[in-house]
Amino acid sequence: LECSSKRWPDHGRQSPVKAAFPFHVAAMCSDDAEAVCRKNNLSFVDLLKPFCKPTLEGRIKDPSNLLHVVRNPSFRIMYFSNQFVPSALARKMMSDAVSRHPPAGQPIGMIVVSSSHHDPLEAYRKMVADQMQQQKQSNQPKWFFPNTFHYFVLIHDCTDGNDQKAEAIWESLRAAYGVSCCHFLKINAKQRQENESAINPVNVPDPWSQYMQDNLALDPIDTSNVGAGSGKPSPIVRDFKRPPTLSVLGSSLSTDSEMTNSNEQLATTEHHHSDGVADTDRIKYGMYLTLSDHDRLRNFIHDFIIRGMFPYLEYMFRTLFEQVNAKKGIQGKIFSVTKKWFGGNKPTASTNSQSGLPEVAYAGDSHEMQMRRLADVAFLLQHYDLAYNFYHSAKKEFNNDHAWLQFAGVAEMAAVSNFMVNSAQKPYPMHYMESAIGTYLSTCKLPLYATRCTFLSAEIMKAKGLNSDAAQAYIRVTSEDFDLRSSLLLEQAAYCFNLAKPSMKRKCAFHLILAGHRFSKSGQRKHALSCYKLALQTYKEKSWYLAEDHINFTIGRHSYTLRDLSNALDAFQSLFNHKSLQPATQQNLFLREFLNVYKQYLTEVEKQLELNSLVPDIQAPPSRSPIPSLPLPIIIQDSTRVLLTNSKDTVGVESPSETDVVRASSVTLTQRYDALRAKCWASLEQTVVFGKTKRDKHLMASFRPSIQLFSSKTNNNFKPIAVVGEYIIIEIVIKNPMKISLFLGDVTLVWRHTSESDSNTFGEKKIISNENSTEHESFVEAEVIDSVVLAQSEEKAIQLYIRPLKIGELEISAISYRLSNYSFGLDSSGKRQTGSVGVYGKQELKPRGHRLNNTENERFNVVYATDNRLNLNIAGPAPLLEVSFSNFPKRLLCGEIQQVTVELCNTGSGPIHNLYVASSHPELFSFSNNKPDNWSEKDTVYSKVPMIKYRTRNDKAKKISNVIAVPLPESKLVSGCSVKLPLWIIGSSTPGVQEMDFLFYYEPVESHSQIGYRILKHLSLVSISSSLNITASAYNTYQGDTEKEIGVTDRIDLNQAVISLNIENLHQLQRLKSTMLNFRIIQVSSVSPHWTIYPIQPYQKDITVTPKEKILLCFKARNSNPGFTDDEDCQEVEVSFSNIPLRDDLELDSSSTPCSDFFFRSGCWYTLMPNIRKPSVDKPFISQNERLMTDNRKKLKKFDIRLGLVIIWEASAFSFSDMYSDIEIDGIRRTITGQHHIPVTTIMPINDERDKPKETINQKEPEKRKRVTTGNMEKPKLSSSSKAPPGRPPLPASITTSTPPPNKSQDEFTKRMVKYKLSHPASIFHDFHDKRLCIVPVTLILQNCRNEPLDIFVNLAKATNKISSASKSEENLNTIVGEAASAFGLTANFAWVGNTVYKRVLQAKDQISLSLIASFCVCNVYNLNQLQVFAAVHTDDDDGKKLSSNMIKQYPCANSYIVLNSTKQDSFELDVTLYDIVDDAIEED
Repeated sequence: LECSSKRWPDHGRQSPVKAAFPFHVAAMCSDDAEAVCRKNNLSFVDLLKPFCKPTLEGRIKDPSNLLHVVRNPSFRIMYFSNQFVPSALARKMMSDAVSRHPPAGQPIGMIVVSSSHHDPLEAYRKMVADQMQQQKQSNQPKWFFPNTFHYFVLIHDCTDGNDQKAEAIWESLRAAYGVSCCHFLKINAKQRQENESAINPVNVPDPWSQYMQDNLALDPIDTSNVGAGSGKPSPIVRDFKRPPTLSVLGSSLSTDSEMTNSNEQLATTEHHHSDGVADTDRIKYGMYLTLSDHDRLRNFIHDFIIRGMFPYLEYMFRTLFEQVNAKKGIQGKIFSVTKKWFGGNKPTASTNSQSGLPEVAYAGDSHEMQMRRLADVAFLLQHYDLAYNFYHSAKKEFNNDHAWLQFAGVAEMAAVSNFMVNSAQKPYPMHYMESAIGTYLSTCKLPLYATRCTFLSAEIMKAKGLNSDAAQAYIRVTSEDFDLRSSLLLEQAAYCFNLAKPSMKRKCAFHLILAGHRFSKSGQRKHALSCYKLALQTYKEKSWYLAEDHINFTIGRHSYTLRDLSNALDAFQSLFNHKSLQPATQQNLFLREFLNVYKQYLTEVEKQLELNSLVPDIQAPPSRSPIPSLPLPIIIQDSTRVLLTNSKDTVGVESPSETDVVRASSVTLTQRYDALRAKCWASLEQTVVFGKTKRDKHLMASFRPSIQLFSSKTNNNFKPIAVVGEYIIIEIVIKNPMKISLFLGDVTLVWRHTSESDSNTFGEKKIISNENSTEHESFVEAEVIDSVVLAQSEEKAIQLYIRPLKIGELEISAISYRLSNYSFGLDSSGKRQTGSVGVYGKQELKPRGHRLNNTENERFNVVYATDNRLNLNIAGPAPLLEVSFSNFPKRLLCGEIQQVTVELCNTGSGPIHNLYVASSHPELFSFSNNKPDNWSEKDTVYSKVPMIKYRTRNDKAKKISNVIAVPLPESKLVSGCSVKLPLWIIGSSTPGVQEMDFLFYYEPVESHSQIGYRILKHLSLVSISSSLNITASAYNTYQGDTEKEIGVTDRIDLNQAVISLNIENLHQLQRLKSTMLNFRIIQVSSVSPHWTIYPIQPYQKDITVTPKEKILLCFKARNSNPGFTDDEDCQEVEVSFSNIPLRDDLELDSSSTPCSDFFFRSGCWYTLMPNIRKPSVDKPFISQNERLMTDNRKKLKKFDIRLGLVIIWEASAFSFSDMYSDIEIDGIRRTITGQHHIPVTTIMPINDERDKPKETINQKEPEKRKRVTTGNMEKPKLSSSSKAPPGRPPLPASITTSTPPPNKSQDEFTKRMVKYKLSHPASIFHDFHDKRLCIVPVTLILQNCRNEPLDIFVNLAKATNKISSASKSEENLNTIVGEAASAFGLTANFAWVGNTVYKRVLQAKDQISLSLIASFCVCNVYNLNQLQVFAAVHTDDDDGKKLSSNMIKQYPCANSYIVLNSTKQDSFELDVTLYDIVDDAIEED
């Protein structure tokens, strides 16, 4: 909606009203004069149009003989034959021009004859006679003045005319009519060229084009024969193209009765202006006119106004003023009395043909009409003050005579004159306009006259800033009888609402929609479309979804009717850009309309391409039409992920469990991004790259870790590097926002490949895309999914693979598919039937990088980083390592060791070497450095050696690192070959869920331009269960054995000690409650730089620890290297391996793999040697400061003994039917073997029973049953009075008996007055993607245990201090649950909803229940016992809102666990083992 000031040249407030009342000039031209003008493709009227608004000042004298200035007069020239438009043609003009109206009458006539006429003077005389004759006819409207002013123009063609003849005619004309009434106009001064096309008016301005494109002129007719009735056809209205902006024009409209019933005719008429516009664009105007001709035209207009029109109007102005004043004097009074008594010049009564009502008709020379005519002349000559006075006087006369039509006219013009005076002394009479409009509507029944008056009134109100009132004025004159007029008024009302202060945007848009609807009913679809588009700007993206849908749907239909398929397609696409609130039936209609328009649009595009292909480019490859965009379904751009993998079949899916083969690929699309895990992988990769290779460590600052899975949370500033022949899997998340199902077919990726090897004839890189090229099969292989079904409001992730076949750059730009609102048909074989089902299109893939916040510009603006996850560099062939694990365990006991076969296969191109494995837990696995030739997958874990009594083996301590070199045959693995290696896995010392990560690093033997190394990641989760709890203690020994020597401190043997081992069985299988594990100790070994162990007495075989049993083993230790000092580098020192086998003829080699490997990797070795730095993932290299701190720690720490014990055990199942049998785990019967490591660093001094130190492993369980044994497993036979010597270990000792518990104090009873428990479901399934919170009802049951009423206070806030310490099993269980949750990046927190404090009175021995509500936000295992209960004897003066001081905190109830599972596959789901662990802990408690 353009501002009003932009439409008028002088930008004044009065310009719109002033422009509505121009001077009207009627032109009569001879045929030869029109022929002279037609050389320039212009008529005579069109020739003068650019010069009809001259900038000049004319001076006249008013009737008071005062000088009056008329500034910038404007006038309108029309042909004499077209000054009165017939009614039928007026309807056509109204429909075409929308708001243009013909004038009422012309005060001046212009006669134009060419100098080439054979008798110009006769032609002038005849045309004047014809004009006078028509003026006297009764069927023609009256002219403004009876004696019309005639201005004679002689036009001369300078190129083809005779100059002498023209001069002679001009002299005769000037002599006949006078100089002030004649003008000699010369045009066409430019010479004609031989080639017409050479005429190029580049240097001459063209002021006519703007008028010709917006033209509503009528073709001229032969005016010389008009009076004779030559029978020439009626003028024809030219077609034109005009925007719907309105102008306030004209002083007369066609009759209302002739316009009322024209809606049906207009609605059935369609105008197509494309041909006319094209012709107009091709026509050049003023081709033979020079700048001198332009000046002549300006001088002609100036002379016409100054010398002709102004003097004539000045004379008529003075004459009318004298006539009116004469009647106001004495003669006027006598005339009025005569008129009153004798009825002279009395106005006659007649019937208005338009309204059908009686009206008053005045004679042309009556006083009232003379006064009205005088006021009109004063108004045209810009003498507004005088015009207002005469209009005001005439208004009274017409009111007295009840001449309502004339009354309304002068009231209207009086208001306009007052506005044009613009005087503060005369306020604007708004009631004049309202009275005029009301008279037109109510009394005269002329709504079109009321419309004209409304336009003027609205322009005045807008000039005064009353835009809202102007809008209401437009709305009041709307009606249902004529849609076109009402649409124009509603459009102008909307324009006024937009200009109001403050602007009424929504009212403006609403009335634009109403105007568009009425335009549509009247057949003006272009104007209706424009109104709807303007209204859409207000409703768009404002959450007015229903209104926006209506507008877009209407725009789409109008555009489709006008065959503007591109705009129709955009409008229908906008229906699906937001969450639709329409019902399913309406959404189905939207989609059906969109698909219909889309099909026709594609048909037109294909036709256009066929026309363009008629002249093909020989060098261009075969192409096809580009794929257009589709709005559905919605693509969640930030969820797009890219996976670089070696196989299209292993998209996060492991091999079947029955094959017991697990492929090493932890980077899958089924996992969520874990920032901590990604950081751990990067640290491992950095450790290998700069720790085991020869790369410069100064480059660590610029190190960029390898990324295999790209998402919105990874660093995507650099382009991923893919390898030719390997697969790239794209995961795209699509969402159906509709309430109906969507069907997608032929889903594939749209890509563009830039080849480096291939180029065209100009040396440019060859670019191939599957969107517009048919020769793409040899560049990229892409997957096509036949059918995808999206239910209503469903969100689904689809995976599509793409496989590059040539080196270069690959850009994945979009996803293409075939969209339909109905299912694709299937043939008998189950395949989709071919044919044009649905529409084919695409959607762009434009993932957005993270938001930048570094610079000030980035902080104050929304700037995102470049995301290159879909722009890949394709490198040449490279080696590819595939790793698979056979029989990888899912469950282990603490310390259990299992052998796994690792198969390494090179499936890529070229050999590999420098194969390393890095892990954040290197203590949990071991590779054999030298694989024996006779190694078999069925070998046992430990190597057996011949038994030699008290044999000691010496070996170097092994260096431990996070990076382990993997032995390869001939130090490399060629392409297409594979090798199998043994891998030993040990269960961690802590029960729970253990992560085992492996990062395989390898390098190509042959140098690669883009790939220096490659990595392979694997992550496994192993459930660890409790096995044995072992503690160790060391005591001094004496050099003698007699009683007399006891107590002599200098006889203590510092090179010997007694080692006692306490071993307890903590395990119980949960799947079979009647089946438990027995642990058989088969060997005890020691590892130390200077200590060895040997048995005290001959041992007894079959040392077995049954469930919930504890035994004691005792051995002696001897210092075999007294010269060992702590200052030595323990990493290079020799260590001694000594074994005590506890089975006949069976000794295991503790110095070989894997026994020694796991010992040196365990925490036991680092406890013995504190100066050795344990490998860390976060700090792969030791700084100088860390070395100094290690040296200081080594000097301060002094140990009595450095002895590491390795307890090797074997487990077997125990049941009532089968005492010893192999264990069946995961469907396979096998024997469990394992080892525990215990460090011994302190020897207990003599007579020191305080704080006996014990070296422990695993968590200590409460004592239930203890069995003590010596090395020979014989039970002691001592009397109860016998006691062990002081300072010596209890060897031998009797079975300890449990003592009765002490009596409970009074405080214990007060803490057990109330018992309570929680009641709730044990397990719940909830979809956290659908609802973020899970609400679970919980019932708290309280029981009074006393015989008196109690006051109960329940606090749901989490308890910080327990009344009594939880049992060991409870602590174990909480640790297990917490670690299980931490393994998946979750926290086991929940919140109580509602009241958090309850106060109740509990009667004696009574029981009550409280209803609680718990809320959860993530899947996990939760302990709901997070509350406190206080109790006290009931009193009446307690405050119910506060906790009284006499209340005592009650003992908590048992832990109450609830398990929350998710229905989504990518959510956290607990393994069955975790339930076993929970049951295990509860059973042991």
